[in-house]
Amino acid sequence: MAKAQEEYQQMQQQAWRYLRKGMLFLAICLAVGQLADHFAVPFHILITESTTIAGWVALWKPLELLLYDLPELKKRDQNNDARRLMSR
Repeated sequence: MAKAQEEYQQMQQQAWRYLRKGMLFLAICLAVGQLADHFAVPFHILITESTTIAGWVALWKPLELLLYDLPELKKRDQNNDARRLMSR
């Protein structure tokens, strides 16, 4: 049980680290897009849209961990705990 809790906490910490990095990358991508738009560099629409998409894609893994993987891991651990208690 302690091992499962430790695994959950490590995964949660990793997910939050990934989210911080992803948010920073998104902010940088949006800033680059705004700069390209502001200075009307050649292909500025392409640059703006591409950097916006890249920024949101960078959030894919952290959000997947937080919204899907962590709850599933917690549910699995709770089911294992319930089975362990019933087998006594």
